[in-house]
Amino acid sequence: PNVNETIWLCMQGNPHWDSKTMWSAMGHLYKGGMWLKKKDANCNPTNYNGIDYRSVTSWTDMYNYTIGDATTLSNKMAYFYIPALGLYNRSGSCCFLGVGGYYWTSNYSAMYDGIAYSLNFDRTSIRVCVSTRSFGFNLWILE
Repeated sequence: PNVNETIWLCMQGNPHWDSKTMWSAMGHLYKGGMWLKKKDANCNPTNYNGIDYRSVTSWTDMYNYTIGDATTLSNKMAYFYIPALGLYNRSGSCCFLGVGGYYWTSNYSAMYDGIAYSLNFDRTSIRVCVSTRSFGFNLWILE
């Protein structure tokens, strides 16, 4: 997804942390991830609240601290799950598996070279940030 869609998911996607759903990576089982509401007609890929963030020249990270518990979701069919796959740091070590999710958007930042937009989350918050592209964040496809 592009940065506008990612901001919508962060701010309007009704995020819910799930500490019970199991998933596997690199031959091991993990728990931890976020449920987000699937895009609807209000999710505009060309802008969020009238601003096209793909071309802004100033940025403030967008945080959402209203994180529900997945056990309270009554209609998981209206949501999709993103595992907390962690990231690879600059030294090549994988960290935060099951603790945090770090995913690139499809957009680099128009403000700085080597910077791109990312979706980052843990059990207490979800946010859209600008991050250095030297981090090994995950790629994702939004359907």
